[in-house]
Amino acid sequence: LRFCAQQGLQPEIFAAPDFADIWMYPTRFLADVCIGGITAAPSRNHAGLVWSEAYYTVTRTLIYHRRHPPKAGLPFPQAIDGIVRGVPGSTGFADAESRLCASGKRHLLQESTDDEGDIQALLRGDIKGVMRGSTIGRAIVRRYPADLAMMEAWEILPELRPTPEGEVFCFPVRAESGLAGRLTEFVARERATGSLGRLLQKHGLA
Repeated sequence: LRFCAQQGLQPEIFAAPDFADIWMYPTRFLADVCIGGITAAPSRNHAGLVWSEAYYTVTRTLIYHRRHPPKAGLPFPQAIDGIVRGVPGSTGFADAESRLCASGKRHLLQESTDDEGDIQALLRGDIKGVMRGSTIGRAIVRRYPADLAMMEAWEILPELRPTPEGEVFCFPVRAESGLAGRLTEFVARERATGSLGRLLQKHGLA
């Protein structure tokens, strides 16, 4: 919103029904810019689509109920023994699926795009964990600090790493909108002035 205000833009914001292929919205003229923790993977490059500079490097984690913690001293997925849910189409889901398959635990992973439903299922004890990026994980835990916690975050598997810098979040932009360069300049300026760092710290993301 600060970017829009500085650029004299009047944004029209709407929620996508699900995450799958959200980065394709600009190529379909459904949006000029998409937001929401989207990784600029090579497989997501398409004609008519450009990406802004990265504004955040994300790691992966598992949110769990404090009454049913993962096995102490073990990493994911060795530490889990119950159903966990993830968002299909995300790099985090691909990472979780690969790790679970290698451990013979693929049957424990369920697909879901219902954030609030997943959280409530976790609070009720219906599932053992929710797979999310560290960013979202911290935000969810802050909502329910007495009930929920998260595993120590990890980087996605090297073979799934979308960029040499790791899994980074960028803004997918409709090329003809001319906003990609302006967004990149905005992110660079926010980083240089410390505004981006302060914003991340304010929300517990850095």
